[in-house]
Amino acid sequence: MELKQLESFVSVADNLSFSKAAKELYLTQPTVSAHIAALEKELGARLFERTTKSLRLSEFGRGVYPYAARMIELKRSIEAEADEGAGKPVCIGASTIPATYLIPDVLAELYSEEGMTFRVRQGNSSEVEEMVSDGAVEVGVIGRPTQNTALESEILCADVMVLVTPANAYYTKLREKKVSIGELLTEPMILREEGSGTQKAADDYLAKVAEKPLNIIIRSNDQEAIKRMVAAGAGVSVMSYFAIEDMEREGRVYCYPLRPDEERCFYTVYRKDRKLSEAARRFLAAAHRKFKHCRRNGKSTE
Repeated sequence: MELKQLESFVSVADNLSFSKAAKELYLTQPTVSAHIAALEKELGARLFERTTKSLRLSEFGRGVYPYAARMIELKRSIEAEADEGAGKPVCIGASTIPATYLIPDVLAELYSEEGMTFRVRQGNSSEVEEMVSDGAVEVGVIGRPTQNTALESEILCADVMVLVTPANAYYTKLREKKVSIGELLTEPMILREEGSGTQKAADDYLAKVAEKPLNIIIRSNDQEAIKRMVAAGAGVSVMSYFAIEDMEREGRVYCYPLRPDEERCFYTVYRKDRKLSEAARRFLAAAHRKFKHCRRNGKSTE
């Protein structure tokens, strides 16, 4: 009998759902099912009564539940003492957009309400995946689905890509003429570095619609620098609407939605084979709760 099996049992009993328990524990549903099966084999009795339409505790399961719940409560108390009691920070990796525009509010909320502390390491999506895979951070937030089979990923929120131009006299005239996206894509372009999830989304779009070779004059790994260069009139760019909506509100740039029916997403990632700390799980729960209903709409100023 293992604690992870008891934890799966308690969660399934609380939710009366294997899928909800898997989501709560940040495990896969087959893993939770395997934990329950192993526990039932160890105990020699069924813990749940299953039908095609319902799931409920068996009489034996109802008797076991209070003891299992108490053991899990003690386990979490020990984890809390080790993690939060000692002030151990939660290590998080985040790509540019999440690090700058998504997770700061989540971290501030957790610090103010629960006193949690954090260590944030920033890199592009590829680098963050490596940090999580290597164990340098517990959790990552990236701008593309992971291809690493050792990592579990879950959609955090959705965004749309927009073409961004300066709001100077030249681009205002083009806007008044209602020039096409295709024509604007012939302007000098400033793009992110390769390896960025944002740039991967931009490249996928540009490969479909660009009628001529792109005139890329600058590549940079600094999103804020790209924003300032566009606002200053150096060229146009393709970026996340999360990143640029503040400048659009200020009237410093124009934004043109690129296929607004197609959203790109940001994802949380963590290792499948490593149990997350209680603090990391609280961070994930808070982040997903905050962005649960988030669907971005990159709006132009027309």
